[in-house]
Amino acid sequence: MKNDKDIKDQAIMDIMYNRTKKNMLITYLLGAILGSFGGHWFYLGKHEYGAVSLGLLFLAMVVPATSVLMVIWTLSAVVYTYFVVNQVNAEIREELEVLHGE
Repeated sequence: MKNDKDIKDQAIMDIMYNRTKKNMLITYLLGAILGSFGGHWFYLGKHEYGAVSLGLLFLAMVVPATSVLMVIWTLSAVVYTYFVVNQVNAEIREELEVLHGE
């Protein structure tokens, strides 16, 4: 059975996790509003995906035939974002557990 200190430590870790985890709704809203600019990727800390989004956007503006790539990237991002948010949140949880000593 857990003692009061363990319960308190778990509560503190849960509070820290809830303050730092990435919100799925915010991620999708950023994707809907700033998706072409990679806003949701930058929010998740996935700067390489954000750079690819920006690169595809500017490439599609210069070479319109490449806009097909932008559409494919965007449609795949709708599904892939869900998994990335869960992965980022799992990494945050693991990091907090290491810092907290569990």
